Amino acid sequence: MKKIWLLFGAIFVVLAFALFSETMLQPRQNGVGISIGQDAPNIPVKLVNSTNITLDNFHGRPVILWFITTGCSSCSQSSQLLKSQYYNQIHSKGAVILTVDLYDNLGTDGFSLKFFANSYGYGLNKTGWIYGTTTQNASYEYDPNAYLDIYYVINSNGTIINEGTPLSTNLNSIVSSL
Repeated sequence: MKKIWLLFGAIFVVLAFALFSETMLQPRQNGVGISIGQDAPNIPVKLVNSTNITLDNFHGRPVILWFITTGCSSCSQSSQLLKSQYYNQIHSKGAVILTVDLYDNLGTDGFSLKFFANSYGYGLNKTGWIYGTTTQNASYEYDPNAYLDIYYVINSNGTIINEGTPLSTNLNSIVSSL
């Protein structure tokens, strides 16, 4: 009798996990939290220099809102690619690259955001490439599936016009959408 109860318990756990995975863990079809065509939710960002801003500070300019974790290999590759091939194109279109470390680095190991910027990007003093952190609520709002490398392109009116993951494989599309 005990074996039967254990078997039923195991079946229940497997079925519950399968149901939970199907309904809760599956990303939306586009893979991110906010959809194209929606207004970009205004979020707080604490810059590396300790200045507090919000996404609305950039209203009137296109923004690439890029959420990262500092130990993420695709994030470091994307940053190096931005620096070597895409920054000038993006900057010439008047766009801002707002690189935001997801809340608590999503619990992953990593470097400081300052180290990340200096090692993989242009550092902290490049016009139009800004680094900061955000709150847990803001991280979850934009990245409910906890992706390590996720971006949104926001037009000058504050509307999402492009989004996805990872940044590095979508840079041509991102530049075209600006």
